Amino acid sequence: MGDVFQKLPAGAPITAISRTAYNRMIDMLRWWLTQQDTTGPKAKRNVQQNTTILVKNATGDPVDFLAVLGIDDILYDPTDDEDQFKTQPVIEGAIPTVADHSGKWVVLTTGLADGEIGRAIIAGIASVRVYVNDPDDDHCDIIDVETVDGEDCYLGTGSGGAQILWMEDGEAETIVWALVRLGSTPTAPRLFQLNSDLSEYAYAYPTDENGAAIEDDDLLFLVHNTLGANWGYTGKKGVAIFEPTLGKWVVVSMQQPARWVAFSLATALEYTSDTVSAAVLSYWDGYSPEVDENGYIGLVNSGNMFAGDEGAFGLASGAGGLYHIVQIECPPPPE
Repeated sequence: MGDVFQKLPAGAPITAISRTAYNRMIDMLRWWLTQQDTTGPKAKRNVQQNTTILVKNATGDPVDFLAVLGIDDILYDPTDDEDQFKTQPVIEGAIPTVADHSGKWVVLTTGLADGEIGRAIIAGIASVRVYVNDPDDDHCDIIDVETVDGEDCYLGTGSGGAQILWMEDGEAETIVWALVRLGSTPTAPRLFQLNSDLSEYAYAYPTDENGAAIEDDDLLFLVHNTLGANWGYTGKKGVAIFEPTLGKWVVVSMQQPARWVAFSLATALEYTSDTVSAAVLSYWDGYSPEVDENGYIGLVNSGNMFAGDEGAFGLASGAGGLYHIVQIECPPPPE
């Protein structure tokens, strides 16, 4: 048998094509059509280079092709369906918010009706709509919704999140197209100034190259207190890094009250006294300690080891604003 895939010579009738070659072409065409994404102009084969995951639209409304959804929960945990959890996990996609979804979002590869399940990009390259905070920004992450000309946008440019590979020209406070890389890309540490006292988390402003806060409410972002620091007060500065496994900016360094204080006693200290007030003469390794309405700090006489006259000089050490006496001018011993 001759070559069934032999090319036709010039002038040969199309009917000269072999049945085998024709059927193979039909099979190839059918396969190609099955690879097309019927909800958008892109073929599925282009998306398969990315890491995708099944997501259920739990927003309460239909969502479009390339919509951004926050990762809210898993649909089937191991107690619900262990095989499903092991082989093909499904997440629930919600309307994104900064508080719940910073660093935890996906981009849909298909439009979904409310409650419908489809695929979404969780790592890789995606085309998205972003709200421009600064045209020079090189990353984007979840923002609380911004609406421009009737369009809602849940991604905003900044210094953390997904890396922006290319972004359409646009001024600040506009929504443009961008090509971004999702996943655990390195993110530079972020300097910040707290906009509120730090407990479990707090909102913070980014700082400029001179360390001054950029007090623009559109740039506020959440920092999370994984250090357990109890000295993060409004207006104080720190450093945060983006932790991909948590999907959060976590505090790694925080301005704190001075660790060392030189003092003079405001009143005489007896060995039996647990605490005493003192005036701050100088301090090191931190910012000025917080003082009371009389201008004094409180000192702890640990173990009732110290005694001193009013005005006696001493040294105290502490963390989080609580200072313990470590040295003091002692009164002369009793005769």
